[in-house]
Amino acid sequence: MKLTVIVLAYNVEKYVREALDSIVMQKVNFPYEIIIGNDGSTDGTVAILEEYKKKYDSLIKLNIIPRTPRKGSGDYINFASIFQNVKSEYFCVLDGDDFWTDEYKLQKQIDFLDQNKDFTVCGHNYWLLYEDGKKQKAYDSAVDKTNYKFASDNFVDLLINGALPYMQTSSLMYRNIFAEDAAMKSKFFTPRYAADLIRTLVHAEKGRAKYLNEIMSTYRICSGGEWNRYDEIKKAKQHVDFFIYHKKHTFLKSQSRFLNIAILQSCDQLLRALKPVGIKKLPIFLYTKFTVHKTKIEQIILKKNS
Repeated sequence: MKLTVIVLAYNVEKYVREALDSIVMQKVNFPYEIIIGNDGSTDGTVAILEEYKKKYDSLIKLNIIPRTPRKGSGDYINFASIFQNVKSEYFCVLDGDDFWTDEYKLQKQIDFLDQNKDFTVCGHNYWLLYEDGKKQKAYDSAVDKTNYKFASDNFVDLLINGALPYMQTSSLMYRNIFAEDAAMKSKFFTPRYAADLIRTLVHAEKGRAKYLNEIMSTYRICSGGEWNRYDEIKKAKQHVDFFIYHKKHTFLKSQSRFLNIAILQSCDQLLRALKPVGIKKLPIFLYTKFTVHKTKIEQIILKKNS
């Protein structure tokens, strides 16, 4: 199998038909499969999935599991239970409330990755669709004047040099470099490995990343989404925690000094978010923790550069 499309569908009966239709409309010259994961939907999602399975039986597989009680939320167990058995050369993930808009999306990304073996990640531009119907480009050159390269030369280029605009789940395709790596695949059963950022970074550590500046999908901004409920302070704190954890547990030791810079940037982001409201939004011990951590990282970087 050339490609596996993983669809994460939990309580998305309003949107999942559009998501699935955008996959089966794809025009490709290679074999692919669709594996849809559902972990305990309480609305009509499962009935719709079974309808599509019946209609596209040779293309679609269903992976229906109970919703496991867990700390935090998200689709990480849903994704991980599928990912551990994915053996195809490439894979991509589509959340059940998003959809693709270009019928040649998969072909374009496969063509690029087939022709560029040193790349492990390929993403593209996409629409942001808000609940009020407003739509805007995720990357708009008329607004964002950043001098992107649209291709990373290495992991550092992607991590801290801002070589590419941010690539959301619906835009990403990965070379399946962990097909036989059971240890890495098992990590995705924990919330620390949820969502697109860590998937992208662990793949980009092993190769280069490419951004195709074409709009080929739509990311639906739902107020009920976990990340969209966070204010800027909580988002910034999550980023600090993210890089501290993965520096210790995920990435090669040789990447530590670059991850220190990412931590420092995230600490700065957090402290800037806190500035307008003072420390009232964050317990004093946490404010102190991040201020001290920021100072510590600055000293480490200063020492290495001296």
